Amino acid sequence: MFVLLETPQPKPLRMPKYLIWIFSFLLLPGFLLAQDASTTTATGNPDESTEDTESEFIFRPTIGLGIGMLTYYGEISKGESTNNPLVNNLGYELRVTQSLNNYLDLSFHVMTGKVSANERSLDRNLNFESTITTGGIALAYNFDHLLKPDRIIDPFISVGIESMEFLSKTDLQDEFGNTYNYWSDGSIRNLAENDPNAENAIRIQRDYEYESDIRALNLDGFGAYDERTWAIPIGIGANMYISDKVSFRFGTTLHYTLTDRIDGLTDESLGNRQGDSRNDLLLFTNVNLNYNFGSNKRTKKDKDDPGPLLADVGDEDGDGVIDIEDACPQTPPGEPVDEKGCPFDSDEDGFVNHRDDEIDSPDSSYVDNRGVQMSEEQLERLYLAYIDTTGKYVVIKDTNFAATDGTQIQVKRRTSKTYSVKYGEFEGDLPESVANEILSLEGVTVEESDGKTTIYVGEETELDDAIKIKMGLKEKGIDTEEIVRNESGERTEVSLAYIEIDDAGEEREVTPPAGRAYRVQVGAFRNEPPNAMFEGLPKMVKIRTEDGLTRYYTGAYPSYSEAASAKIRIVQAGFEDAFVVPFKDGQKVRLTDAGATLAPDVNLGNASTGNNANATNVRFRVQIGAYEQDIPVDVIEKFMTLGDVDQQTGDDGITRYFIGDFVDYQQARNFMDTLEQQGVKGFVVGENDGNIISAGDAQRLIQGQ
Repeated sequence: MFVLLETPQPKPLRMPKYLIWIFSFLLLPGFLLAQDASTTTATGNPDESTEDTESEFIFRPTIGLGIGMLTYYGEISKGESTNNPLVNNLGYELRVTQSLNNYLDLSFHVMTGKVSANERSLDRNLNFESTITTGGIALAYNFDHLLKPDRIIDPFISVGIESMEFLSKTDLQDEFGNTYNYWSDGSIRNLAENDPNAENAIRIQRDYEYESDIRALNLDGFGAYDERTWAIPIGIGANMYISDKVSFRFGTTLHYTLTDRIDGLTDESLGNRQGDSRNDLLLFTNVNLNYNFGSNKRTKKDKDDPGPLLADVGDEDGDGVIDIEDACPQTPPGEPVDEKGCPFDSDEDGFVNHRDDEIDSPDSSYVDNRGVQMSEEQLERLYLAYIDTTGKYVVIKDTNFAATDGTQIQVKRRTSKTYSVKYGEFEGDLPESVANEILSLEGVTVEESDGKTTIYVGEETELDDAIKIKMGLKEKGIDTEEIVRNESGERTEVSLAYIEIDDAGEEREVTPPAGRAYRVQVGAFRNEPPNAMFEGLPKMVKIRTEDGLTRYYTGAYPSYSEAASAKIRIVQAGFEDAFVVPFKDGQKVRLTDAGATLAPDVNLGNASTGNNANATNVRFRVQIGAYEQDIPVDVIEKFMTLGDVDQQTGDDGITRYFIGDFVDYQQARNFMDTLEQQGVKGFVVGENDGNIISAGDAQRLIQGQ
């Protein structure tokens, strides 16, 4: 807990050092131009100022504006994501650069931004935010001696000196004036844990408004220390030239400061606030857009330049048309060409003469892929192949043809085999819910036969496209049955190869078992992984389908709830894409067709879920850990930085940790993505009346399925 020791005193008015650098920017161009004028008038004649005008120094600067990430490295939150140079605070830079010669640049810069850090642990809870402003000068070397002169990218290294101002504050109170008290259970409350009235303490949240001046607090007795210092910027990066005037500057600069008080902590700080003796460091990773008021020094012609480049007047293919004007380079030797350097096409059939086996094809005739006129018999066969559905005419396939007007014709034999996704089969009239759902789908086909109505989605020539439709429907929460093949008007299920894997990893093809069972799909692979990858998973089965994919399933559970419980354990084992699939007589079916129920006596890792669920009680949370033994200390510290983390211990002895509380699944997904950016991995689960269930089960309960 921080204590205010003294009232902040007003600072004396004085000009910040960084303003001096800005004034230097304004004065320097005039000074250099005056120096240039004095050089010219020294001879009494501006035309006789020097024999070699290229050696004169003329101030034609490059002005650059940039933005980047400003990162702090110091005593607070060492090694945490706060110190990641790609996920920190924004900084801005103005830079004026003057080339001294071909390999040295002198630059003046002003940079401003904020750095911050937050540390939560059992031992100490510290935070700060500091506004940084710097102004300085740097010298850059671009390796011109070692690189090709016609490059468009200039790597560089730089070093300089700068003045830096830092104004550091900390967040000690919320927006209502309550002081933060960090309790051992990871919560923040308005009273201290040892306060006599601690039982009346309420939880509060940090507002991340840094309202307290660290220097004025004087927590370590440092007094009114100077909030300005010197720093040494050391940089590396590259300039990428877009044109003679415009370029981008990509770089990262380490600002080695000559102070250890930006975060308010040093090796002389008191108690658990004590830091180390190393100075604070800042890292600025940025990109600048530059405009050169002179010209790119690498594009200037040398005074000994012989004139146009040889490439401009060269003729690589020897056709008499220089390369810069040759529309058809690499013409075969001796081939006659037109004024653009392109070979002739005498009969204008789309094939140049040296590739045309018949260079005088009649006008308006169709030719094959060798430029030869096609006969009526060939055209008839081509037409029959195009419209054929019997498979009789299959000689011509995926062949290009051209007409004498240059039109290209792509002919592809039609296939009589298509693939569809079977939505379901129903007796009598369609249920209203089904009718409403299929009305929202594209490419729906309804077939009636023997009093049954069967619904199919899609009519694709490729099996992969049908699989994509099935996966897309699943993402919308629509469960479908198998994929069927429609060949010559007859629909049949896509064939499967059912293979069991025993405990030794040996495989044997078996007949799919009869009856109903629920399995967990672990993954689908185009290239089969080794069976050892699934070691420890019970009753492994893999099914090869004619789409080229091999799908792996584990278990054979009599109820959906038992399979869902097993799926949670499999996800925790690292197979994050696992999901429950019902089988009936060896074939995948819909959950409703399999008679899926959520048995109230089956524990899903922590608690049970029943059929009498109230959709209004269904929530979504993010599970971020599960431990059978004591949770590691570093994990506890990580969880404490997240805020309110709940834990629940199930009948299996495993303690699971959850965070967040959402009524919408997508909100929980977005929150999970935010956690992953902070280095915390997890997955979305559902909660019904305090019982943890899978996210899919929660969605089905909300939808009333």
